[in-house]
Amino acid sequence: METKVLQIQEISKTELRDIIREELSNLQANQTKETESSEEPLTRKQVLELLKISSVTLWKWQKSGKIITYGISSRRYYKRSEIMECLTKLSARS
Repeated sequence: METKVLQIQEISKTELRDIIREELSNLQANQTKETESSEEPLTRKQVLELLKISSVTLWKWQKSGKIITYGISSRRYYKRSEIMECLTKLSARS
C-alpha cells in the first residue's frame, strides 16, 4: 500500500475535507477491486500455480471437500476467495 505524506500548512477546512473525501473514495475503490478479484473464477492451472501444488494434490483436496469446485459444461473453476479461505494459520513453533 502506498503511503502519502501530507503536510498541513495554511489549509482551509474545505480543502482538508476535500482531501479526506478523495482519500476515502480511493480506499473504497480499492476495496471494491479487491472484492471483485477475490470472486474471480480461477482455472485448475491457475490454482495449481497459485498454491504451488501438483494436480494429484488438488484432486485429493477436491475429493475430501477441502476445496470446492464449480463447473460449466466440462470445465472446472474455483473461487479465489474460497481458495484463500482454505489456507489455515499455523501456530509458531516454540
